[in-house]
Amino acid sequence: MSIAETQSILFKEIIESFPLTRQEQMVVSRGRNATSSKKKSRVPKRLSTAKNNVAQGPGVYQDSTALEALIGYLYLSDVERCNDLLGFISHLLDKMDEQEGITS
Repeated sequence: MSIAETQSILFKEIIESFPLTRQEQMVVSRGRNATSSKKKSRVPKRLSTAKNNVAQGPGVYQDSTALEALIGYLYLSDVERCNDLLGFISHLLDKMDEQEGITS
């Protein structure tokens, strides 16, 4: 699994389980839309098709850019909230590692 796919999975978990403020939702929306150009696709070629039944494509790329935008916004505007989000992400990554049998 690539970094973008992992970020997409994390992003979906955050949307479901980590309550976002209205401003954070706006940042996420702008982060997702920043990559959707009808003129030219900015999706890396490696994400343009599905492999091994793993969802790929523009949605994965947009999810990953939205997550990056949210982290960047929080880092600059509210470090405590950013740390909360990063702690939540760390917990999710630990759960993913346990499911795959990876120990640290």
